[in-house]
Amino acid sequence: MVRGRDACWEHCVLVDATRQKVRCNYCHREFSGGVYRMKFHLAQIKNKDIVPCAEVPHDVRDHIQSIVTTPKKQKNPKKPKVEKAVANGQQNSSSASGGAHPSRGSSGQGGSTCPSLLFPHPSPSIQPAVDDAQRKKQDDADKKIAAFFFHNSIPFSAAKSMYYHEMVNAIAECGVDYKAPSYEQLRSTLLEKVKGDIHDCYKKHRDEWKETGCTILCDTWSDGRTKSLVVISVTCSKGTLFLKSVDVSGHEDDATFLFELLELVVLEVGVENVVQVITDSASCYVYAGRLLMTKYSSLFWSPCASYCIDKMLEDIGKQEWVTMVLEEANNITRYI
Repeated sequence: MVRGRDACWEHCVLVDATRQKVRCNYCHREFSGGVYRMKFHLAQIKNKDIVPCAEVPHDVRDHIQSIVTTPKKQKNPKKPKVEKAVANGQQNSSSASGGAHPSRGSSGQGGSTCPSLLFPHPSPSIQPAVDDAQRKKQDDADKKIAAFFFHNSIPFSAAKSMYYHEMVNAIAECGVDYKAPSYEQLRSTLLEKVKGDIHDCYKKHRDEWKETGCTILCDTWSDGRTKSLVVISVTCSKGTLFLKSVDVSGHEDDATFLFELLELVVLEVGVENVVQVITDSASCYVYAGRLLMTKYSSLFWSPCASYCIDKMLEDIGKQEWVTMVLEEANNITRYI
């Protein structure tokens, strides 16, 4: 079900529905705990481990502050208990008649109240019918979304994308008058608009590199035959940005070639912006990293921790008793 309207949702997006993790649209920080904690972040109110947003516009900050600081309306006072009302009625009836007489619905012993007075039957309501109609609409919408996935061979993992949830929420906010974009709009004007948004995001990241520095990440990929790629990303406090991928087939073990590749990436990002370069710990990358630190003394080369852990686990897997367990586990997974 699409969540209810809240003023704060215009300034953040849901990243993980299970953990109620949301991300700020301005500084891109992520918080668990839903929109409640995001309000303090946008209002720049320090609360436990919540870091105030440094990039929220002043008008948005003031608006959220007014929401947070405005006291909630008090609930309506509780209605008097039914027992007291019935007791008062009995007393009035007794005083008017000059004695205690068992009234209709009483047991006649001590004037005990009839259960029908204590627990009155609810009046008929049309609420269940409304709920059923709403449930049918939701089921119909779910089936249409599922059919779109099935007929277009869209992987089920696409439903985990934050863009998928943002799309559904945006459509719900537009209401019943919303019309989906056409084929021509998707391939022309909307493509250019989204491309422009990506360039704006890229520019913000590059500006952040100049302020806080950045780290270059090099991830190697191979198909196990002849194809080898190096995927290069740049990470900073604002997030990680994919830079490019390079085909290094035939040169994956050439330290000089890898050094020249890393040097070109450092120059593209800016030597003054790079704090460190992280690659795997293969001997060719170790040598290339040392050459890079020798030429550019302002940066550091570091081996990838996850790559080192993978290699440690591979060595552990070569132990005889571990190998037997792994083979049995593989047989079970293949059977399942």
